[in-house]
Amino acid sequence: MNFVSAFWRRIPETIRTAVVAALAQIPFVDRSVVSLDEGQVTAIGQRLLSGEVLYRDVYTGIFPGIYWLAAALFRVFGTDVLVLRWTQLVVNAATAACLLALVRPLAPGRARWLVPIGYMILVVVSFPVFTMLAYSSLSLLAALCALLMARRYLATARPLDGVLTGLSLGVCVLFKQNYGALALLAVFASLVWNRRDSALADKPLLRALAFPVLGGSSIGATAALAIACSGAFPSFVSCTLLTIFRGQIEAFDQPLPPVFGSHPSTDGRFLFLYSPGLLFGYLVRGHPWGSPRVISLAIRAGYASAYFALAIAPLCAWRLSRHRDAEVRRTARAVTLFAPVFFLGIFPSAIWSHLVAVYPTLLLIDAAAITLVLRAIRTRRPAVASGLTKVAATFGGVILLVGAAAMLDLRRWYSEPMRLPGATLRVSRREASLYRNADDFLRACAPPGTAVFVAPDMPLLYVTSARTNPTPYDLVIPGDVRDEVLVAGLRDRRVDCVVLNSRMYVQFASFERLFPRLAQYLQTNFANIRELNVEGTAWEFLRRKRPS
Repeated sequence: MNFVSAFWRRIPETIRTAVVAALAQIPFVDRSVVSLDEGQVTAIGQRLLSGEVLYRDVYTGIFPGIYWLAAALFRVFGTDVLVLRWTQLVVNAATAACLLALVRPLAPGRARWLVPIGYMILVVVSFPVFTMLAYSSLSLLAALCALLMARRYLATARPLDGVLTGLSLGVCVLFKQNYGALALLAVFASLVWNRRDSALADKPLLRALAFPVLGGSSIGATAALAIACSGAFPSFVSCTLLTIFRGQIEAFDQPLPPVFGSHPSTDGRFLFLYSPGLLFGYLVRGHPWGSPRVISLAIRAGYASAYFALAIAPLCAWRLSRHRDAEVRRTARAVTLFAPVFFLGIFPSAIWSHLVAVYPTLLLIDAAAITLVLRAIRTRRPAVASGLTKVAATFGGVILLVGAAAMLDLRRWYSEPMRLPGATLRVSRREASLYRNADDFLRACAPPGTAVFVAPDMPLLYVTSARTNPTPYDLVIPGDVRDEVLVAGLRDRRVDCVVLNSRMYVQFASFERLFPRLAQYLQTNFANIRELNVEGTAWEFLRRKRPS
């Protein structure tokens, strides 16, 4: 035991953090299925693997990084959602380690553990936001790596560190364009702000910035060349730069919720969009932890804590920018600039899942502020500071116990094996029933490899049934989705079998309003063979009408 303990202590702290964070996720890594987001990534990854071209044959408004990564993972490990889940586990572990590395100069004491532990609490409380492999979490990780490399570049002035800073930013952009733009702005601004207080002080500004620009440009040029060689560059520009922002602004109507005003406790749409995922799970199961009052308090606490961190960022910057340690000064300037800028990535849809995606960097400010307060109290009243530390440790222990209990609930809620190819997951009985019945229908209705159509929020069925999508669209991400192209795909490929959830997801308009031509085409040419209604979710199984 002493040998194990000694060996563990020799491992760098960041690696130990990553290992613990990875182990903490194993109990729920394969639980539930996120029909929209991970269904879309899985389906598009499989389409790319089969030879289709992104943006030309497959529509998406997101930059290509996550789809290229999914296709590469499927090529190596096989097409299965679980492959993406384990990848996200690694992403979360690496994110926790990066956060610890960034906060260490700002909070060298115990307060530094607020950041990685707080991040892992977000992973559990917001389940399943950080369980699925998503472009937001990948882009966040790349942005944190860019911050770390920028700090190193300021300390060493080595060209390699500057290039690595740019490479990290390029990867950040490749996964999500708005996060990438914000990270570029914040990191380059922090380099300029810190330059005179760093090893770059004797370098001209343009020369200092040239190496990060070189690194980022190399990623951008390589990606652009790959897209151009596929013949999809005009479509790429149209989908990801011209139409997605207009489409999102038109489709999303989800502003920041009030912190002090009333919350519509009977509005299911509000509760679904703004509730922490775990608490919403308790809500639908009638548990006291999921009562509207508890959810309202959680929403207020989550958003108010974000506003508080944003408010104290300038104070932390002013206080720590005068620190005697150069690394502390440079880290404080970088973090207190980056976190508020990156927070803007929550818009235009300020729902809970988007809040927690930009929240982790705010934890760095919280830890720095707590450290400053404890130092001030310790100087004047050491006993009070010691007491506060013990209270915080006790509170942290209670939170960890509650988190452990929540993980047991997640395992209990999602204990039914899905038993479908490409979806080695454990899900709820409702999810298992819907997907198994839909998969059985598609396999009985259409021969293997033929085109079927599923809409709008279960593209994973294309993967499980081994049937193809006759259109460029999966109808998950709003944007330039043309109704006539949908109809032409079903007509030209002579699609005979459709699975339809006409009630759609709650944050958008009805299916009939979004896609009137498609709705009319389905009503005219298809017969409803069966409707499966499980716990309030209704999927219709449609078959093409035979000529009379």
